[in-house]
Amino acid sequence: MEYRHDPDALFHEDEETFLVRVPSRTEGGIVWSNQWLQPEPLEEMPSLQANPVDELRLTKAKKSAKGSAGIWEIDCFFAPIPVDEGERPFYPKMFLIVDGSSGQILKHGLSEKTQIANELVDAFLALLEQLKLVPGEIWATNEEVYVYLRQVLRAFEPQAYLTDELPALEDAKDSMLHYFGAGMR
Repeated sequence: MEYRHDPDALFHEDEETFLVRVPSRTEGGIVWSNQWLQPEPLEEMPSLQANPVDELRLTKAKKSAKGSAGIWEIDCFFAPIPVDEGERPFYPKMFLIVDGSSGQILKHGLSEKTQIANELVDAFLALLEQLKLVPGEIWATNEEVYVYLRQVLRAFEPQAYLTDELPALEDAKDSMLHYFGAGMR
């Protein structure tokens, strides 16, 4: 309340310093005080790139490709259902690869967020090997998909588009999440 009449007092000359309320435990209970503090430095984020792809596998997949397969819509997102493995539950990341014209889910998977890049690359290559087709276009709403697939995209050179909407993928995602929701009741 003391800053209501002087809102500029909330700003420090050092833009990296912030006014925070800090609790102190005393015999009478908790006492709060105002302090100007700098936040701890952020931990370095793990690399979003997948492990190097086996060049022999890429070459074989490229040689076995018989043509192109239209538009594949790809997305990575957090699944809304926690997984209870290890020390504590976590929300896994999920990927979907959907055929843009038919809406068919071509591949999907769940993974810890630190492994999603490797899982997506492996699934994408497995799909290319299985279908013996390369997508003519890849659509994604998130740049991370392209970062994950960078090595594979360089090898196969499909047209890649960053778009605001993935209609087929969103329908598939809604259906899948609805199914998960119904199964949890």
